[in-house]
Amino acid sequence: MTPCKALVLATLLSAGAAAAEASSAPAPVDPNYGREATLRYFLAAAEAEGDLVSDATLLKALELHQEAGGALDPALRARVEVVRAELAARVDAARDKDPVLLATRLRCLPAERAQAGCEQDLARLAELAGDNGYHHLLVMMHAWARADADAFLRHARLAAEAPDFRHDIEVVFGSVHERLQQAPDDLMPRTQETEAIPAAGLWAMGVAAAVALPPIQYYSQPCRESEGELRGHCLAIADQLLEHGWTGIDIRIAHDIYQALGDPQREARAQARIDQLAWQQQFLGEMEARMDRHQWQAYFDAYAEGGETAAFAEAAEGLGYPLEPPPGWSPPGRR
Repeated sequence: MTPCKALVLATLLSAGAAAAEASSAPAPVDPNYGREATLRYFLAAAEAEGDLVSDATLLKALELHQEAGGALDPALRARVEVVRAELAARVDAARDKDPVLLATRLRCLPAERAQAGCEQDLARLAELAGDNGYHHLLVMMHAWARADADAFLRHARLAAEAPDFRHDIEVVFGSVHERLQQAPDDLMPRTQETEAIPAAGLWAMGVAAAVALPPIQYYSQPCRESEGELRGHCLAIADQLLEHGWTGIDIRIAHDIYQALGDPQREARAQARIDQLAWQQQFLGEMEARMDRHQWQAYFDAYAEGGETAAFAEAAEGLGYPLEPPPGWSPPGRR
């Protein structure tokens, strides 16, 4: 996990505690304040204009925060329930027509606890995947978890041969980020450490990671021991992850597949990308302390355009750090 990811997730998990620590008033802060503030922020976004992907993501966020426990102001609870019903109606009407909606609402893993309708959802996602290899990869991973070897091989081939590869986290982040920017930033509780960070980017990154990161182990585990036709498909998918992946995890997974399958040229190319990320990440602690609101906004805009690697490069370049390591440099503790 990168320092910025750690900052984002820590903020998401400790909003109430953060509000208490940030207050200078001697009176104790209501422990429910952070939760209610978060709900009000998401409500403001949910009541703004947006697309179905942000509808579905905000619905999930409202559900999680409303049901987290503890009493809520009755008026706030009633308002949340009305908005949840409106979002749910729109999402349920469209979920079988949009692959991102369907993929982020699958409840099929672990396989032994799959919800009713999972088979139909996976079959529909396979139909909707089309030219996007990422969605075939999702179906492939679910097939492995469900011990369906034929479907695993079939969708491995489709994922490898697809002309496009667009990660759902890219779509979810962009959609939610745009929607959250319409909510008042000052609704969110702040600490001194997060004061300069736009709430929309902070929360969009955390929420997108929560709903759109795939069960990648169901690709990497079987592919590390693949042979023949499947080996070729696994390598081609790793190429897509390396070229079009949205997170540093994608690059590392590609590297591990190349290494396991004995392709030193590809492995070296992936290692160079990992080293570049490690070089930039070593400055992140300093960068986060130095970045002002404008630079944070540029960071999140870059993330929306090109993912984690683009965001790191934007932050480093904006503060004058070199983007490339010097010749011969390698990160400490390289495997």
